[in-house]
Order: sequence, then structure tokens, then C-alpha cells
Amino acid sequence: MNINGLMSLLAQQWQKPALEPAASQAAPVQLTESTAAPAALYHPSQTDDFTGLPTYEGLEVWSYDFAAYEEAANEMRALWLGGFGASMAAMRYGYEDAMSTLPPELAAKDWGFSIRDDELVIVAGDDPLSAQEIATLQKALSNLEVPARQLAADVVRYLELDRGTDGVSTRLGRFDVSQKNFDQIIDMRELLLSHGETAKYGRGVIEPTNYRKLYGMTAGCAIVDQIVARAEQRFLATSEQRDYQTRVI
Repeated sequence: MNINGLMSLLAQQWQKPALEPAASQAAPVQLTESTAAPAALYHPSQTDDFTGLPTYEGLEVWSYDFAAYEEAANEMRALWLGGFGASMAAMRYGYEDAMSTLPPELAAKDWGFSIRDDELVIVAGDDPLSAQEIATLQKALSNLEVPARQLAADVVRYLELDRGTDGVSTRLGRFDVSQKNFDQIIDMRELLLSHGETAKYGRGVIEPTNYRKLYGMTAGCAIVDQIVARAEQRFLATSEQRDYQTRVI
């Protein structure tokens, strides 16, 4: 995912175009309520109160809350550039400690962990797990619950921000990830192991055991990989909504 492209899109602002008087125009044209005015009027009102504005045929009045939009963009940027990585780094330290306490045969099995309704749960993989093994994993990973819960909340929040007030998106927010289905989409063990000297992300990091540096800006990329592969595009904007976003945002 090109985060620079995403952030430039989030930061875009439209402007009211400058109007230049025609040299041959003797007098300004006076609009009346019957005069067609196909050009749109951009009105950056935060109240959406258009009382008193004349209604011309063909005139569109658009409003957008710049302050709220910029606030959302800033929050998304902070999550991508620091929030995701901080939670994953905290989990990685705890994960390494937990793995050192597990029986080698259990540590080697295919399993994962995630968050469901704010609680850490074990995600089954290809290898069957007994009730006792699940209990052992839950106990060993219990110190990871707080950062795991924070990461889940941040991911859900990021997608909600991306949808904006319309509740739809053409970007990552189009995917349905919530507290209720988070464990079906995001495997946090897989997330942690997506970074390392031989993994997809984090290769060439000078201090691979400095997990804040290891996850850095690419923590979000690993999250996106899982979302795109497993989540439903429930909030995809329609063609009409995409056209609106193109014109207004």
C-alpha cells in the first residue's frame, strides 16, 4: 500500500476557483432565480445552514467540515506511523517471553491469537489443539492482552475514520473489520512474524531486536495484507458516491 499516496489523498482540499472578468464584458451579468448556473458553489460551512441563499436552477451548494476532516486525517496518520507499530512492538517482546516458556512441541504447532470482544483468544490453525494446550497458550500469552486489545481498537478506528461521515470508502475503509469479527480477520501471531530478517517486512533493519524500529512504518502494511485477504468489502462506495468523493474531497 502506498501510504504517501493515501496521505496525500487524505490531505487534499478543494478551493473555490478564481473568476476572471471577460475583457469584452461591458457590465456584470445579474443572476436571477430563473438563470441557469451550472457551476457549483463551494461553501465551507460547518453548520450546513444555507438559510437565505438564493436557489438558482442548476446551482449546487456543497459543504464540508474541513476541521473535522483534517482531524481525522491526522489521527489516521498517527496510527499508521506510530500507533500500530507501538502495539506490535509491545506484543513482540511479550510473545518472545511466552514462547520461551512453552513446551517446544506446542510452540512449533500452527496456531495464532487474536482479540474477540476485547478478550484474547487462541485462533486454531492446521494443527489440532487440546483443551489443555489452549489453556496453556492463553496463560502464556496473557501479558499480551493489553497491547493486543489496543491494536484491535486502533485498526477498527482507522477503518471507521477512513469511511468518514458517509460511512463508505474506496480505500481500506471499504472492508468490514469490527470487534465482533476481528479474530476472523486478524491473526496477531502472523502479524508479529511478518517482520524479521527472513520475513516479508523488516529485512535489513540494523537492530532487528529493537521492535519499535522493526515494525516502524510497515506494521500497517502487514495489517492491510490480512484485511484485503480475509475481510468483506461491505462498505465499498457506489459509483455515485465515488464520483461525489472525487469532486468534493
